[in-house]
Amino acid sequence: LKWDEDNIQLTEAQKNSTMKVTEPKTPYIHYNQETDEIMTDLESKLLIDT
Repeated sequence: LKWDEDNIQLTEAQKNSTMKVTEPKTPYIHYNQETDEIMTDLESKLLIDT
């Protein structure tokens, strides 16, 4: 096994020590209680007429 030392040194000299990782933003849906149909349906079923 023979290493190409010159190429290794050249490659290491050209490397940056930092790397920027680009990631998409995490999807998030803001909760709005007024438009939550499931919650309003549940509340209406739980209410007892007296």
